[in-house]
Amino acid sequence: PDLESQCRKFLRTSLEVRADADVVGLYGGHSEKSREAAKYYDDEGVVTDFKTGQKEKELWVCGHFVAKALQPLVQDLEAAVEASPSSEPPKYLLWQTKSAVQPKGPLNEFETMMQQNDTVKKWADEGKAE
Repeated sequence: PDLESQCRKFLRTSLEVRADADVVGLYGGHSEKSREAAKYYDDEGVVTDFKTGQKEKELWVCGHFVAKALQPLVQDLEAAVEASPSSEPPKYLLWQTKSAVQPKGPLNEFETMMQQNDTVKKWADEGKAE
């Protein structure tokens, strides 16, 4: 079936492209707001298989892409709940396949990073990309 007209309508009515400077920050790393969003996910986030209800492998919320999209989504969800506390919260979709497939390589890069000393971990979290 030809879905072009429905897709165009969806894009006109349901898609919001955000590029807030304080969220985007500099290319290649976290802004303060994206770092907060990544930390929020690390502290509170859960991935659940919607069919089985089983907890799945957690995602990597990188500062290059994912956290910069997650931050405004969380902000919007919180605002919607605050505006209508008695209503069922809206359902949002964050489509970021990169988080499910990275880090790549023969080693689990995240686990390896977590075994590093505090100086290396601080640089990985806050340092500038080169």
